[in-house]
Amino acid sequence: VPLEACLATFSSSRPFIDYYSTALKTKTRVIKTTSLTSFPDYLVLHMQRFVTEAGEGSPEKLDVYIDVTDVIDISHMRSKGLQPGEQLLLQEEVGQTPAQNGLPDGGGRYKLFGIVSHIGTSTHLGHYVAHVLKEGRWVIFDDSKVCISVDPPKDMGYLY
Repeated sequence: VPLEACLATFSSSRPFIDYYSTALKTKTRVIKTTSLTSFPDYLVLHMQRFVTEAGEGSPEKLDVYIDVTDVIDISHMRSKGLQPGEQLLLQEEVGQTPAQNGLPDGGGRYKLFGIVSHIGTSTHLGHYVAHVLKEGRWVIFDDSKVCISVDPPKDMGYLY
């Protein structure tokens, strides 16, 4: 699965038919859209590689491979603000913008330099290792062992 497809699903508009609006005090149809108001210096992506079936208590590991490129550009996910015909249905007022808070706001382009992956067959077995790009080479951190990582499993990351 391409990482871009995961990000497109995350940021896609979704209708909710019986959404209870505290502003309207009734159920209504809304369209939820997820976008970003700013781009931090470092972006951490959590791949939800586990699922819990209804009625079962134990999560199951998903071995789905994510096609991750070395550079991603998510600038298209920037919020365009309130659009004509849209209305915010929030109980609280929206706070200051990131720029007003003094938070960094980059261009939305990120270079991969770290991966956390799980080695094991289930959520109950195995352990996590980290691969970090250091001085142009990938290094694996596996408990107390640190060595060169020849082919890091970019497609099996839990965190990027």
